[in-house]
Amino acid sequence: MFVVVKIIVGTIPPIQLVWLRYLIALVVLVGFSVATHTKWSFNRHDIGLIILIGIIGNTISIVTQETGTWLSNAQTGAVITSATPTFMIIFAWWLLKERLTKVSVISVAMATLGVIVIVGIHLTGSHILLGVISLIIAALTWALMSVLIKLVSGHYQPLQITIMSTTVAILCLTPFVMHNFQIIRQINFF
Repeated sequence: MFVVVKIIVGTIPPIQLVWLRYLIALVVLVGFSVATHTKWSFNRHDIGLIILIGIIGNTISIVTQETGTWLSNAQTGAVITSATPTFMIIFAWWLLKERLTKVSVISVAMATLGVIVIVGIHLTGSHILLGVISLIIAALTWALMSVLIKLVSGHYQPLQITIMSTTVAILCLTPFVMHNFQIIRQINFF
């Protein structure tokens, strides 16, 4: 994914790209939900958490991931975001009071080290420091979102959470996209 994003963000800026991806995904997911007669439930007490998941995970995380990849390179994006499970363990320990075990810490450290060894670290790009910072933010926010989802996952099907949080992301990104809508109009889709 990082290689494809690196190529595409040369033509379509990260915010517009994320918005387009989510718009397409939302149409497909809602269509799938309707076709499979998904039973929907909703508890108004969860709305704040759903909005938070959409803002943190689907908006901030993906925009900063694509921005970081754009400013640095695909390898750096893959290596830095491979730290996401490490952050998930920390957030789960902090927010959900899950136990931190030696096995989980060692496993995540070995997995991250493995990615670094296989992919390598090639710090190149137009604005490498901003890219690295963006990618760290992406890893942190995706990990936080993944832990927050655990707080609502018992009440909803994964498809429902995805559709609701994607809708939040589209709503958050739309003002930015509309401000520079000429970028979308200039895209040659075929």
